Amino acid sequence: MQDNNLLSCFFIYMIYLSIGTNLGNKKANIDYAVQLLKSLGTVEAVSDYWSSDPWGFDSENGFINIAIAMASDKEPLEFLRLTKEIEIEMGRTKKSTDGYSDRIIDIDILDYNGEIINEKELVLPHPHIAERKFVLFPLQEIAPEWKHPITKERIEEIIEICKDSGNCTKGH
Repeated sequence: MQDNNLLSCFFIYMIYLSIGTNLGNKKANIDYAVQLLKSLGTVEAVSDYWSSDPWGFDSENGFINIAIAMASDKEPLEFLRLTKEIEIEMGRTKKSTDGYSDRIIDIDILDYNGEIINEKELVLPHPHIAERKFVLFPLQEIAPEWKHPITKERIEEIIEICKDSGNCTKGH
């Protein structure tokens, strides 16, 4: 006979994140963010670095972006709270609410196990995922079979119709 107190159920979620920075030592910022994210689960894949122009605002500082795939047992809102704590620990003072600005680090949850969430604190999949080459190219690199949870479009289809005209190239 099994002791039910010893049984527990763990859910492991596959999470796709976009990480970007355009201030300071950009490569070091990205690498440190990935290191800190390892405390939230297992990093399964990390894209190459991608250089891009600022999106949604003007700045002389170009961005470096990556995408990562993680497995975690954290619930979506808890995971979001913990990523915000990592941003603060790294020196991010505020998340943009009235427009975009330069930032030391930005961690965006793109997709959380294919879940569709529409809450004040968290909208998933990320509402701008299909509009940003600097998100799509690194995501395609680590998850070439990924499909948008709402539209069911494959990532290569999304890239084909993406209207982002900004520069986005592999390397930094």
